Amino acid sequence: MARRLVLFDAGGVLFTPSPQGCFARYEASLALPRNFLKDVVLGAGPKGPYARALRGEIALSQLVSELEEDCKKFAAASGVSLPEKFSVTQAFKDIMTGGKLNTAVLQAADTLRNNGFKTAVLTNNWIDDGPERHITALVLTLLRRHFDLVVESCRIGLKKPDPRIYEHALGLLKAKPQEVIFLDDVGANLKPAREMGIATILVQDTDTALKELQDLSGVQTVPCSFYPVSSWAELSVVVHQAMLAVAGLCSAEVHRDSDLYLTHLGFLIKIYFIGPTFAGERQASKSTSSLPPQKLLC
Repeated sequence: MARRLVLFDAGGVLFTPSPQGCFARYEASLALPRNFLKDVVLGAGPKGPYARALRGEIALSQLVSELEEDCKKFAAASGVSLPEKFSVTQAFKDIMTGGKLNTAVLQAADTLRNNGFKTAVLTNNWIDDGPERHITALVLTLLRRHFDLVVESCRIGLKKPDPRIYEHALGLLKAKPQEVIFLDDVGANLKPAREMGIATILVQDTDTALKELQDLSGVQTVPCSFYPVSSWAELSVVVHQAMLAVAGLCSAEVHRDSDLYLTHLGFLIKIYFIGPTFAGERQASKSTSSLPPQKLLC
């Protein structure tokens, strides 16, 4: 049976580094033992704050608060001295502000979709009620414009590697396991999917993973040549500029229609941030770039 659908993990695949990578970077900055945060998370088990947050049972603010206490208890029990400036809040802030888009993977996803594949994001995520929630909302908005479906663990009460989350995604996509390819950077998340019959790719190196994806899909992906913005901090500035452009160029009628407004905003974001990535769009963008913005937007 031909593969016709590709599932992508978010952190560690579409965005780098993964949350675990951000934790490792934060640990190193404070000279904490390697995998300190990971050990705290795993030690708490399925009823711990991290697991509950990924199932949507608690939001980010409560996760941070409870994890902070767990870190103090774990440090005391293991003889680790926590620096004064240790902060779980900062560790999670670093995930949002320090992450970068893996442009090569997004380009591959666009190419697959343009060649008739369905694409979806399957991610373990939490409900963000923190000060960086606007970044989370922006990221999810962009993902939904590039993928046919975005499945967040916190919205369905299931998290990877629970086999039920893969069954849920297949049901939404009306696909059989033998039709699907799944990319994730965590081997434990791939194991149950592979046992179901899904073709899996462990993402440790982007180039190697994309070569495997090309072999499984039969679609040649082209490296991206125009992604001028890669960090979410830069993206916030770009989106602000795009919103101002939409406000200045579009009529009041457009502003009253939220879907139409988002369509125009998304177009500007794509021009300023993503760039012309779809097949054939590169030439089309050249032919229309000299037109007044009103001709393009309103």
